Amino acid sequence: MAKYRDWMFQQSNFIKASEYTDVDAIILNIRNILLSRKGNYPNTPSFGMNIEKYQFDLLDQTQIDIIKSELSQQIARYIPDISGVYINVEIVSDETGIINEGRNMLGISVSSKLNSQSINSNFLLYEKSGELTILNETH
Repeated sequence: MAKYRDWMFQQSNFIKASEYTDVDAIILNIRNILLSRKGNYPNTPSFGMNIEKYQFDLLDQTQIDIIKSELSQQIARYIPDISGVYINVEIVSDETGIINEGRNMLGISVSSKLNSQSINSNFLLYEKSGELTILNETH
């Protein structure tokens, strides 16, 4: 039986909960850490980092280091069984203007291991028309 489990509701004609286990659940949990505000979950009031509070166009190296540190602390606290956690945070420039109208985006890569299984996930975050969008690529 999987130790890590999470669910997402899929929008369709029928609302259906999809179950994710182990590596997929961990990646979903990292995504939830990024998007959740502290205090959203009454049983775990310190869960989340509210990545939305950062203005991606104005990020400097100091803020990038703060994001990296905060994410690292959240992962250590709420996903303690993964090891060898490596986090890279960088500003991604949308020079072509295709994705985010030429504005900067935030790229976050997380790699680690659960037992001997590798976990690799890349998140691309950007604000467009006042809404935060997150693209997630896993492998």
